[in-house]
Amino acid sequence: MGPVLFIAVLLTVLAEITLLPALAGILGRRIFRKLPTMQIHKSVFYRAAQFSSKKRKAVLAAILIAAAPAVYFWFEAPVTYDISGELPANLPSVKTLNLVNDKFGGSALYPVFVIYNLTDPAFNGNTVNQTAYNEILSAQEYIKGTNGVSSIVGPSSSNGDLENTAFLFNENRSVYFIVDLSYTPYSQNAIASVQHLRDNSSFIVGGITSDIIDLRDSSQQEYTILELLIVAAIAIIIGVSFRSIKFPFIALTGVFISISWTLGFLYVVITYILHESLIFLIPVILFIILMSLGNDFTVFLISRIKEEQETHGFTEGLYRGMGGSGYVVTALGVILAASLGSLGLVPIAFLQQLGLAFAVSLLVDTFVIRTLYFPAMISLLQRRRNVLN
Repeated sequence: MGPVLFIAVLLTVLAEITLLPALAGILGRRIFRKLPTMQIHKSVFYRAAQFSSKKRKAVLAAILIAAAPAVYFWFEAPVTYDISGELPANLPSVKTLNLVNDKFGGSALYPVFVIYNLTDPAFNGNTVNQTAYNEILSAQEYIKGTNGVSSIVGPSSSNGDLENTAFLFNENRSVYFIVDLSYTPYSQNAIASVQHLRDNSSFIVGGITSDIIDLRDSSQQEYTILELLIVAAIAIIIGVSFRSIKFPFIALTGVFISISWTLGFLYVVITYILHESLIFLIPVILFIILMSLGNDFTVFLISRIKEEQETHGFTEGLYRGMGGSGYVVTALGVILAASLGSLGLVPIAFLQQLGLAFAVSLLVDTFVIRTLYFPAMISLLQRRRNVLN
């Protein structure tokens, strides 16, 4: 998605600075007809900005109190790594998978593989090495003692002899076991069982569940770094463009509040209404895309507010800026919410969750953050001068 979206944005910018002006020059008189004069003081966005600016402390207190649990949930939200498991239940592949899991156990198709390296080769000629035999026996007992283990297939050891020698490799210096769990490989119980095996430094553990653990650990670090870089880049661009440290703070915190509210709402809907699990990629994609889209609105609003403040002063300029750009920003928000939200109509859990998240977050950002939070924060952080710097 990254390269495709990057190229699409570049092509859009190129069209906006070449094709669009050319078309506007040809059709200008037809598409830019004089519109009826709007009395800006009667705009609902003018009055909303006036209210939130005068009642800024109460407005901000209400928003921040409501946001506190959502922000906490953002960092603690339980997620699933089973994307395929969220496909429609009526698909033949899903029916087959569920049938096998029901009849043969949760990990019948995706067992756990455990490799153990022996101190000495398992055989001295045709004779079983006693040290290796004891190590294999000890490894088997450790695996059997792990919660959720239902069966083990490997070089079974009994009465001082080794059977199933096909599980020996690396010149009889290594042995592997196929371990079945009572849990589905994506469940938290399976993750806990495999993590217990991985905690034993003598084992090398593979399989789907082990992959999930590695994916979880690596993604938590990589996605955190990515999110911080995105925040830093947006803050620098907005700060340099408008020569202010307040605007980046207002913009980023406002978008993050809308995203965190959305994740909490999404979790409730998909868990208790759709009976699904939150897919781990949803918060990441939600953050990256909406942090960018949300701050597009910020640029429009800030530009209009600063223009109005140069003529009408800080307070009236804030009201007029919000009133004059409110309809445009609202139209943009509704269009994006409808278009991106249409993904929710696709009968695939990943796209449904993504579409619902986009729609809710964009509407919240449009009607709450931009309309109430934004003017309240600007008023609270103003400097004692006519034009905000």
